Amino acid sequence: MTKKVLLISHGALILVIIVLLLRIGIVPAAPARASRDYSNEYKFTNPILDYENPKMSSVSLFSESVESKVHDLKKRYGLDFASVYFRDLDDGQWIGVNEKEALASASLVKLPILISLLKDAETRPGFLEQRVAVTAADAGADLRQNIKPDRPVMPGETYTLGELAERMIVESDNVAAAAIIRATDENREQIYRAVGVKFHDEEDEVMVNVKNYAGFFRVLFNATYLSRENSEKALGILSKVKFTQGIVAGVPAGTPVAHKFGERSVTINGLEGQTQLHDCGIVYYPENPYLLCIMTRGNNFDNQEKFIAEVSRYFYAEVRKSL
Repeated sequence: MTKKVLLISHGALILVIIVLLLRIGIVPAAPARASRDYSNEYKFTNPILDYENPKMSSVSLFSESVESKVHDLKKRYGLDFASVYFRDLDDGQWIGVNEKEALASASLVKLPILISLLKDAETRPGFLEQRVAVTAADAGADLRQNIKPDRPVMPGETYTLGELAERMIVESDNVAAAAIIRATDENREQIYRAVGVKFHDEEDEVMVNVKNYAGFFRVLFNATYLSRENSEKALGILSKVKFTQGIVAGVPAGTPVAHKFGERSVTINGLEGQTQLHDCGIVYYPENPYLLCIMTRGNNFDNQEKFIAEVSRYFYAEVRKSL
């Protein structure tokens, strides 16, 4: 057999091996980048229109440094635990650090309540205009709230469901959420199942991990559960959230961020103990939006805010460098 024939045979064999490895997933294929409509008609939603193969995934360019960066920042700010989930919303590539570890969802559960309300509104005309009187029992719901709303809803006052929904998200008002649940009997379990997000109960807490929670933002961005108009409405409300010390603090001023935060503190024997602070949402990097969810556990809210802001700043810079 000649050297030329041997080279051709070896080349063919290598090609067959590569094809087999691609099929069984050992060698990753280039991800398909979503083709989306970046028109001005909608600001926050962008359903997939088609796919095209990219030259290089932006995520693959910086994935190796993420875990060490998170570890270093966690050590710097004295956190006990942190989990991070990043997803490129164009090609679907993602990176996670401790992404399967569940923490207390706290105020993060207000997002599925909003989605549930908007789903009901699609089949019940005038639903969001229904008026609800806030009760003293509703007001007891803010006892565990540390980051309090600037304009809390007041017992004895009446509000439309739409107004309560916006206060619940923008101000993270626990009283507004309690009034909505009492008045509508919204079934959070139903919405969890409908969008494929896994929560589980542990004593009196609803637990969730960053990867699963990110699912709510994906179905809103792609408008796969709510109508395009209501998905846009939900993300518009989320873009007005007043908590800006986390993900928002890590991106340039004026960058739209549709997000929801959650916080929880535990008092032991009258002393402040463990604190949890989370922030999750979509950063609308120009023509390359991405999803970022961060959950933390420690004993100092200020340091946890700084950690989240630093992680956000890191990802924004890496996305900018990769384009």
